Amino acid sequence: MYSPKIAEDLIPRLYWRAKSEKVSMTKLVDGIIRSAVVAKNSVSFNAGAETGASLFVRESDPRDAA
Repeated sequence: MYSPKIAEDLIPRLYWRAKSEKVSMTKLVDGIIRSAVVAKNSVSFNAGAETGASLFVRESDPRDAA
């Protein structure tokens, strides 16, 4: 599975924001990315089809929300 690296300068900012929101960094970053993709609506889910690349976004499992 592809796991992109987060820029080192963002780690402390994400850490403190997650801590203040009382969520894990993983959930915080997932939420930020999902919001950005929906808000921009500029990412095509077929983007890169001509190169064989695809973008897959896994929907949240309702069991994760608890």
